[in-house]
Amino acid sequence: MTEKQYLDTVQESMMLFQSNNVSFTNKELLRLLADYREVIWNGRDHERFKQAYYAILSNQARLESRNGEMFYYTEKLSELEERTHTPPITSIYYIATHYYADLAYEKVLTLYTKNQKFIATIPDLVLKGQLERRELMRSSDMLSCLGSAAYKLKDSLRGREIAQILSEVSDNIHKVYPTDKEILARLQYSIIMNNHEKNLSLNNYSGIWKNIRQLDSLLYDPNTPEYLKNYVGFMATDKKALLFLETKKNDSAGYYIDMLGKMYEDKMDPMNAYMVKKYQARLLYNKGYFKESEDTLVKALELLEARNRNSGAEIDEIMYALTKVEEQQLLLAHSAKKTKEIRTSIHCSWVWSLSIIRW
Repeated sequence: MTEKQYLDTVQESMMLFQSNNVSFTNKELLRLLADYREVIWNGRDHERFKQAYYAILSNQARLESRNGEMFYYTEKLSELEERTHTPPITSIYYIATHYYADLAYEKVLTLYTKNQKFIATIPDLVLKGQLERRELMRSSDMLSCLGSAAYKLKDSLRGREIAQILSEVSDNIHKVYPTDKEILARLQYSIIMNNHEKNLSLNNYSGIWKNIRQLDSLLYDPNTPEYLKNYVGFMATDKKALLFLETKKNDSAGYYIDMLGKMYEDKMDPMNAYMVKKYQARLLYNKGYFKESEDTLVKALELLEARNRNSGAEIDEIMYALTKVEEQQLLLAHSAKKTKEIRTSIHCSWVWSLSIIRW
């Protein structure tokens, strides 16, 4: 296996782990990626892989709601992007998805406004082939997230504005990468999710059902990557549960809520437990069990409050500081190792030189 094949394999494996919500503490993940990091930091022209390294760490922290840790690694990623003049798609994407998962839609749109000039250039970057492959795929994911936040806030003007950029990105991807199955599948997923949020904001139930059927088609498409199927299957189930709740098809809603509950058992973010409880409360209300619905909703809100309490600003600051210390320890260890190697090399050269002189 070549060095590049090894690095690509690690990235692909981590994508699959994270799509299956495999849990790692920060220290566990640092140990797991130790050899990967060693190869990257000892190699030349590995800036792209350094960015991928921090992206993996940031995404793991985001999935497990370790906010301070997530922001630290995203900050490191942003520094690398700036230093290498890399378009800041990945760092914007991780921050946007973090805010979106926290239901902080205003913060998502603030992020869009702050980066609006750059975001408007993305279609042109795609057309000119100036985006690295993973940045390219994340660009449509990022735009879908930004657009969905606009629709959540009923901001149809910015929703249309972002949808237009996503449409231009789609057109250019089809021109430049017409046969790349992974890129096209990721693009399709992003467009479906953005359209679903638009239809949801308009109470367009026929459009919502069309989007759900599109998710089902993508799920069973042999060209869809395995890691993406994990996300698609999860979202299709969630959207079915929500649609049947809205249309008061209670038996179907109950079926998908139960299925969702089993899926959420394997998920790491406590926000998921809140969502299931909220759906259960809505189902009880639909059936006329108002007292039971109220009690279940209270439990849902307690879960949300506990989750917010555990991810408060003070804890985030502590997590940020601890993550920084762990990162610095790695850098010091790497520096010490390199210094030792240099000293050993100098010593060997010195001994060899003496032997020649004596000879």
